[in-house]
Amino acid sequence: MLINVVGLGVMGTQVAALLSTLGFRVAAWNRRLDADKRDHCVRAQRLLARKFSPVDGGTIEFVDDIVRLAPAPTIETLIEDLAIKRKVLQSLPYDPSLNGLYTNTSSYRPEEVSEIAGALHFFNPVHAFALIEHVPPPVPTDAQKALIKSLSANGFDVVETHGNRGFVGNYLLFHEIAMALKLVDKYGYSPETIDRIMQPLGRAGGILSVVDLVGVDVTKAILQNLHAEDPTVYISPLLDRALARGILGRKNRTKFVNVLHG
Repeated sequence: MLINVVGLGVMGTQVAALLSTLGFRVAAWNRRLDADKRDHCVRAQRLLARKFSPVDGGTIEFVDDIVRLAPAPTIETLIEDLAIKRKVLQSLPYDPSLNGLYTNTSSYRPEEVSEIAGALHFFNPVHAFALIEHVPPPVPTDAQKALIKSLSANGFDVVETHGNRGFVGNYLLFHEIAMALKLVDKYGYSPETIDRIMQPLGRAGGILSVVDLVGVDVTKAILQNLHAEDPTVYISPLLDRALARGILGRKNRTKFVNVLHG
């Protein structure tokens, strides 16, 4: 079965790699395609092959002109910007309702992206988290049902959630990140002190290290989107300070903690 993946950022490359590993033919579109995009997909495939047995027939075709995409089930994995998501989806050369549309967003409600969309929220990195938050579309297509069945059969825990912004995972995680940053800003705590207290309470990894993994820009966007529905979500000025210094996290090999230490 052919699946179109629209957007090859951090998550898009992993989703395309996963689906090809599971035996799907993937047409992966990105406005700008370069060697890095292809290399990221190849590296993701290698990591995924250690956890999932590759299925014969899986391929990735890289597409730089969206009009070349054939009608197929579509997964949107674009940047967390509602205007961009809508604009790109409107430029698809086919009616996505015929085969089904999923969005990978977790900081918008699926119907904000498109009235026909469901959500498939994968967690980063995909090879480490065999977990997907699933918001069924208003009218699931047979192709979408087959995709969910395949993901479940290959060891993914596909958990149905409601369509609130953040669903469950990001709603809790980014509230925690926001509160950690508030402790830094308002009370002067260091990340090391926060981690030292939280680790015995069950958080193995540093909460603010997630900002580097997700990306400082993406973290800010998610917090802003959650704040729009829940004004209690705190948005730290440290995020803007980091962005002004070109600190994005792993995507450009910088560390958010450097801002916290001046």
